[in-house]
Amino acid sequence: MNKTISVALATYNGEKYLQELLESLAKQTYLPFELIISDDNSSDKTIAIIEKFSKTAPFNVIVIKNKLQLGVIKNFAKAFGNTNGELIAYCDQDDIWHKEKLAKCVTHFSNPSVKLSMHRSEVVNDKLQPLGYCIPEKNEIEIGETVFPSSTDMTYGLGHQMLFDRASYQNFEWIFNNEYVSLQTIAENYDILIRFIAGMNGSIVNIEDTLVKFRRHDTATSDAGLTDKSSEAVSGFLGKKPDDYARQANEFTNIADTIEVHVIPKMKKYKVKLTKYCCFLKKRAHLIDLRSTIYSSDSLFQRCKAYIKLIFKKAYILKSRGGFGKKALLVDIFVSCFGLKGAQKIIAIKSLIGKKNSYS
Repeated sequence: MNKTISVALATYNGEKYLQELLESLAKQTYLPFELIISDDNSSDKTIAIIEKFSKTAPFNVIVIKNKLQLGVIKNFAKAFGNTNGELIAYCDQDDIWHKEKLAKCVTHFSNPSVKLSMHRSEVVNDKLQPLGYCIPEKNEIEIGETVFPSSTDMTYGLGHQMLFDRASYQNFEWIFNNEYVSLQTIAENYDILIRFIAGMNGSIVNIEDTLVKFRRHDTATSDAGLTDKSSEAVSGFLGKKPDDYARQANEFTNIADTIEVHVIPKMKKYKVKLTKYCCFLKKRAHLIDLRSTIYSSDSLFQRCKAYIKLIFKKAYILKSRGGFGKKALLVDIFVSCFGLKGAQKIIAIKSLIGKKNSYS
C-alpha cells in the first residue's frame, strides 16, 4: 500500500495533552505524509509545543494560525482544506494513537471503491486509565464493508476513528455549504458529514481493532463516548420517541429531493451514482416510515401488520447491506407485541431487578 496520508489536527489551548498525542503520531508504523494543524488562536503553550515537535518530527508539519476563532467545525474544515495527501486522518488534540492505527486503516484502500475506514476506540479518563468499555462496542456495529450506497444510520464512527478519501471530500463537501435546509444538520457535524459523503460515493469499512485511547475529561469539546451503564438497558432502539422514525423518514426524503433538484444537474459526472443514492434514500425512507408505525401505534394489529410487511420487504437484512440488522428484528417484534411504552417498562423493571440482584 502506497497511499499518502495527511493528518488533520484542530487545536485550541491543548497544552495539557498535546505532547502525548504528537508523540503517538511520530510512532506510527505507517507514517503520514504530513501533519496539518489549524490552531484556533490558542492562548496557552500549544503553538510552542507544536513548533518544538516540528523540528524533529518524521514528517512535514504545517501550522495554520487563526487570528480569529473559528470554532471546532470550521477549524477542522480549514485543516482539511489545506491537506495534500490522498487520504485524510481526522485527529483530536487529546487522544493517544495506537502505533498501528494508520497501517491497519490504510490497507482497506487497496479497494478503490472504499472511501472511508473506521476503527473502534478504548475510552479512558484524563490519566489514560480505561473506563471499562469501547466505542462502539462490538455488538453495536457490523465489522467489515458497508457497500455503496449507505446512510449514516447504517454505520457508526467518530471523527478521530476515520481515515477518508480526500478527493471525495473535496468533490462533495460543497453540497453541504450551500444552505440547503434539508442538509444543514449534516453540514453542522463533520462526523456525520464524512460518513454521509462516503456513503453516497463509495463503500465504508468498519474495523474491529481499537486503535485510539479516546480520552474523556472535563475540558473535552464533546461528551461523545460517555455512557451511563445504569440506563443503557433502556437506551438504543427503546430510547426512541414515537415520532423519531417518521421524522427520519421525512429527512431522508427531503435530502433525496434536494440532491435530485439542486445537486445532480451540477454534478453530471456523478449522475449515475447520485441517482442511485437518491433511489436508495427514498426506499429506506419508506421502510423507516413503515417502521414508525411499530413505535407510534396503539393498535397491536397495526404494529404487527407493519412488522410483517417489513419482513416481506427484507428490511431486517444486515445493516451493511441496506437493512436494519438482526438486532432490530428482535427489538421490533418485542415492541410490536407490547407497544413502545410497554416494552420500555418491561426493560426498566428487568434492569432494576438485575441491579438489586447485583447488590445482594
